[in-house]
Amino acid sequence: MTDDERNRAAKALLSNPVTKHLLETLRQDYLEAIAASPLPDVAGREYSYAGTRVVSEMLGQLETWARKAK
Repeated sequence: MTDDERNRAAKALLSNPVTKHLLETLRQDYLEAIAASPLPDVAGREYSYAGTRVVSEMLGQLETWARKAK
């Protein structure tokens, strides 16, 4: 895959309302899991935090690539 193909694919993914909604919902679910988890559940909170970071980083990278699309 060339850089141009990658950038166009990222733009297409972010332009798809279903994909965008799915990623935002996934991120929100992780945030809600953090808020709902008891403080002693460190492993569960860390898992949800990591999930939030993964989705956020992925969205950020997709947005970076999409901006470069021709």
